[in-house]
Amino acid sequence: MSTPDATIEEVATWLAAMSERHNGLSNPQEPFGQRWLNYFKANLSEEATIPWSDSPTLSELERKAVARSIQTFQLGETGSGRHFLKRSQEWGLANSDPLYHQAACHFIEEEHRHARWLGRFLQQEGVPLLHKQWTDSIFRRLRRLAGLRTSIAVLISAEIMAQVYYRALKLATDSKTLSELCQQILREEAQHVRFQVQQLARIDRHRSPWLRRCLRWADRLLFGIASCIVYYDHRAVFLKAGVSRQDFKKWCERRWLGAEILYVNGA
Repeated sequence: MSTPDATIEEVATWLAAMSERHNGLSNPQEPFGQRWLNYFKANLSEEATIPWSDSPTLSELERKAVARSIQTFQLGETGSGRHFLKRSQEWGLANSDPLYHQAACHFIEEEHRHARWLGRFLQQEGVPLLHKQWTDSIFRRLRRLAGLRTSIAVLISAEIMAQVYYRALKLATDSKTLSELCQQILREEAQHVRFQVQQLARIDRHRSPWLRRCLRWADRLLFGIASCIVYYDHRAVFLKAGVSRQDFKKWCERRWLGAEILYVNGA
């Protein structure tokens, strides 16, 4: 908790910019779907350098604080995304950007890679996987309620909360494996948020300013509810990391503000 928030944010921004330049995402001449498809393909082709261990790396105290929480997040990353992908395909065909659907498929593939990493870490620590959990069930049902916009709004809330969570999880233990695992997921989640927020802006761009404000108010309300659920369900991790309720709220607000700026700037 000794590193200033501003410094952490600057480093995260720099890493995201380096990733964009490396994978060709920053080319504004390419269509949206093509840019993101190129990025996801390039990123998925790179092997993560996570220092896996042949023996557990968590102390008993750390295990008690984080094991159940990691199980829950691992389960959340395993979703098939069937409804989201169906809607993304429909939107891409209707708006002459079929490559958007392909990019969305690769986004889901990256989420599944996170699930495999987390699953491997749990196996390393001798912790079994979960197959059902109430907060995961809620988020999955919400994504199926309506069309693509609702699915994306739920995903944005979940991904921003994941950024806050993995930052705290990284601080909660002395495990080098978990630290690098969290850092790798954080880099990718930052791009996931950007991908989803830019697509949300594309969906909303022809709507009236009044309707966009109402929709963003509803999105903000959803995010507020999600943040309460995440803090309640994973408070052991935040407490172990030394993250107070006030710190948690500040981290959430900063991430939400970043997403708002992306939304205003559009794709």
